[in-house]
Amino acid sequence: ADKAIGFLQEFQRMNASSCEAYYRLGTVYRTMGRTEEAREAFRACKELYRTLPRYMRRKERKWAIRASFAKA
Repeated sequence: ADKAIGFLQEFQRMNASSCEAYYRLGTVYRTMGRTEEAREAFRACKELYRTLPRYMRRKERKWAIRASFAKA
């Protein structure tokens, strides 16, 4: 699980405007029982989605919706 977190953080650095990276990072944290970090990742996903331009929102919408329904 720690290795997966490292890979997701690297993916997040490379794709700074990707809601998917924040969502997947949140789900890994949640499975590890680190609820505060998971909650923060889901919040960051929703916050990033609000700042994206219209043409990118269409692509990232499914990750933002999943993050808003995720229980951390």
